[in-house]
Amino acid sequence: MAERTKRKSTKKKASKPKVSFAYPAPPHMPGVDWVELPVRSVDDAYDFFCALGFRPRADQGAGTMVALGGDVLMLKPNDGAADDQSSGITIQVATDHIERKREQLTEAGVTVSPVTRSPRGDATFEATDPHGHTVRFCGPVRKFDDPVID
Repeated sequence: MAERTKRKSTKKKASKPKVSFAYPAPPHMPGVDWVELPVRSVDDAYDFFCALGFRPRADQGAGTMVALGGDVLMLKPNDGAADDQSSGITIQVATDHIERKREQLTEAGVTVSPVTRSPRGDATFEATDPHGHTVRFCGPVRKFDDPVID
């Protein structure tokens, strides 16, 4: 009797779709347009952020936009909401010259914290607006080719 040879199946197995936990931004949404920042007084917040280096961008209804580079803040009145809802937001702004930026703000009359340095080589300081929002300036204190300390 002749032995039967097994033939490989020519049917393709259905492949499982790859599971991805990342959600890519649609092409029409490349990044954040602006951040709405609730404040008790748009005028006071406007003066504070202009002292930090933000520049006027536009008025939009009840709010005012200020920008620092591509970062835009929409300063909006909190419409009588509880005070704790209009404070406590931290905005982090990168700068190449942290010491120089701190000196500029101090000369402009802005109260800022001392510069703190991490072992990795970066430095930060903060300023708090009249509404309790914190602006943290961060930047390198080392050159890009310097070794990083873990």
